[in-house]
Amino acid sequence: MERFNQKKPNPNEIPIIFVRDDSGNVQGKVSVNEWTNRHRPSSLNQLEIKLYRQALAYYAEQDFEKAIDILKFLILQTEYTHFEYVERLANIYHLKNELSLELKLLSSTISVAEITGLPSSLVRKIERRIERVKKNK
Repeated sequence: MERFNQKKPNPNEIPIIFVRDDSGNVQGKVSVNEWTNRHRPSSLNQLEIKLYRQALAYYAEQDFEKAIDILKFLILQTEYTHFEYVERLANIYHLKNELSLELKLLSSTISVAEITGLPSSLVRKIERRIERVKKNK
């Protein structure tokens, strides 16, 4: 006998948003992912680039609090998919000797890695860094 594995559908893939025309008639339903792909502003990438450059400027000026705020926003906005944001924030925590925050950030990145599909080389890099932080703690 064959065994069927049923995957739970991703809630963002279920069509729940009603698309209406100008007169209010329903033309169809789309999922959350489809909706965001259709209506994501193209300027978002430009905004991310500008914010990251500003965070780097604050980092160079040793104004870590402002850099931390921007980097946290970028990490949440990109859902941990841009490792350079995570790495820069971890470096700031390391410089400020806030090893518990660095460990927490890296651990949460590892937990999200399976969902976001981070490359295995990045996962190994993060795991090595976690080990170093635990030794220094």
